[in-house]
Amino acid sequence: MARLTSRRVRRLIGLLIPTVAFVVLVTVVLYSVQQRARQQHESEQNVVWSAYLNQTSGDSLPGLKFLTVIEDRTMSFNLLGSVFSLFSASPPTKTKPSMVSKGAIRALHLLNLRSTPIRRKFQLAGEYQLASLWDYESTQFVQKYPDNYGLIRLSSVGFNGNQTVAYFYIEHICGLCGGGRYVLMRKTNGKWATVDEHWAWIS
Repeated sequence: MARLTSRRVRRLIGLLIPTVAFVVLVTVVLYSVQQRARQQHESEQNVVWSAYLNQTSGDSLPGLKFLTVIEDRTMSFNLLGSVFSLFSASPPTKTKPSMVSKGAIRALHLLNLRSTPIRRKFQLAGEYQLASLWDYESTQFVQKYPDNYGLIRLSSVGFNGNQTVAYFYIEHICGLCGGGRYVLMRKTNGKWATVDEHWAWIS
């Protein structure tokens, strides 16, 4: 009886070891793929943000005349609204649904269910700094960032499958003034250009 039990234990261990090894291997591979995808997304996301900020100047964004101050974390969207958009895959503004891929819309809302850090990897024509929302709301903001044009807040970028369509939300707040809008960009011949944008609010 003891020998029979011992054989069963050894057989069980013999089956368990390769199973555990397989699970560990799959987990490592999936984590590696996820990390690579995250790095690729972050890299292209910074290119999109930079392209838009460089293309836009004047009354709505700083341009070259002012210091560009960007919040150091992405914005997070309303949970209920994001869940609805994930299922409907329709743009939250007047942007024509045919102009935005459903994948980009779903990615936009899925990625912005939580806030993530923004790294200092922008390629802007003018000077810029990263700051927290707490910095902006403090009395030292003007002294710490002279010649600023308020604070720019960005959402994570939702891409289509081959990263040729980008959809994101941007806010500019400057005390009593400001506004927020959804931006649609398209990549052609390796360069990102704005295709459409619609204001969500303005004051």
